[in-house]
Amino acid sequence: MNEGMHLNPGASGTAGRCLLLTGARRTGTSLMANLLYSTREVELSFEPPALRALFPLLGALPAEHWRYLFDAYLFEEFLVGALAGRKLNFNRNDDSSVYAALDASEVDSRLAVGHRQADLAPRAMAQFPAVKLPDMNCYLSSFRQVAPDHTAIVMLRNPNSLIQSLLRMGWFDDKRLSGVSADWPHRQVGDVPAPHWVEDDFLDQWATGSPLERSSYYYCRMYESVLSEDSLHFVSFDDFIINPEAHFAKLIDVLGLHAGLRTQALLDNIHDPDTKYATQIDGLSKAWRDRSEAAYESCLDKALIG
Repeated sequence: MNEGMHLNPGASGTAGRCLLLTGARRTGTSLMANLLYSTREVELSFEPPALRALFPLLGALPAEHWRYLFDAYLFEEFLVGALAGRKLNFNRNDDSSVYAALDASEVDSRLAVGHRQADLAPRAMAQFPAVKLPDMNCYLSSFRQVAPDHTAIVMLRNPNSLIQSLLRMGWFDDKRLSGVSADWPHRQVGDVPAPHWVEDDFLDQWATGSPLERSSYYYCRMYESVLSEDSLHFVSFDDFIINPEAHFAKLIDVLGLHAGLRTQALLDNIHDPDTKYATQIDGLSKAWRDRSEAAYESCLDKALIG
């Protein structure tokens, strides 16, 4: 890329101070994403495919090229478009629906008039762009190198509940992995695709492993990869659902955010999704149990809510 290529003034600075919400799937990332989106300052990009494709290329692309693509997506395509009402999901049945987080009056105000780039850009620079993108834990260290001003929240959940949830959903069954799934990009290893976060030395085991073994590995991969990171905000889902109002107030105070029109309604509807399920996992080996619990406890020690 030509070194003289730049985005609009302020675009890179705004994108660079983004809020990245990640963690393993089934840890309450969607719930937390909509809560954050409900605050006055946040605009949320909900699992954008462009960034799902881009994050695994951290380290593979030159840092300045990677950052240019990231900033262009987050500011020019997403943030400016969202403020104009052009990048919003109006399907009320989706978790990513704008109506899940914003009051209808806030949406209507964006759609009531046409918008010019010259007017939108200054407004965009006053907002807090956020990205909800699970499974990116293992890239957080590299992301800090190319975007040092960002804020990262990592959702955490106890391994028994999370692994059982993965098994019930069938996330890592051969059929699900080989079809249309959330585990792209991937590498083809024999007949079973290996998601981008599978390490080279586990590829053979992934190809022959059971859904339980893959789920256990996934848990450990997500949380062992962030044990040495000191600049993360860990949030314990298990503790959050016990007293969501107090815990969310603490979180947004740390982030400098303020509750919006729908924040309280979202908090009032939070409940524990797994109270009807057993607390132990049949067939989980002692080695995987000990490893996953050690990762969980180490992250829990750092949790903002825990």
